[in-house]
Amino acid sequence: MAAKGAGIKVSLCGEMAGDPFCAFILLGLGIDELSMNAMSIPMVKKIIRSISMEEAMNDMQDIFQLDTAKEVREFIIKKVEHLIPDLVEKGFYLRTSVNNSIRYWQ
Repeated sequence: MAAKGAGIKVSLCGEMAGDPFCAFILLGLGIDELSMNAMSIPMVKKIIRSISMEEAMNDMQDIFQLDTAKEVREFIIKKVEHLIPDLVEKGFYLRTSVNNSIRYWQ
């Protein structure tokens, strides 16, 4: 976190900033500001409000130990699973396997 040490805010703009699942990681990485399209704001806001910065940063230590993108995706889905019905309702579909079941979100 060299930027934070130097008193510099870190911002991210684009598709990743508006992805509800990526928001979890971005929060854990200490990103200060996210810029996204207006349609993404409610879901990203819900994810961010559901966890503390401390929890997200602690989870990053576990995420850094994972070997594949699939493992990271499954870790994040488990963490935000209680929000999944809302995500599905809003049209986010991501295909993944958790506990030998297939779930669809974007």
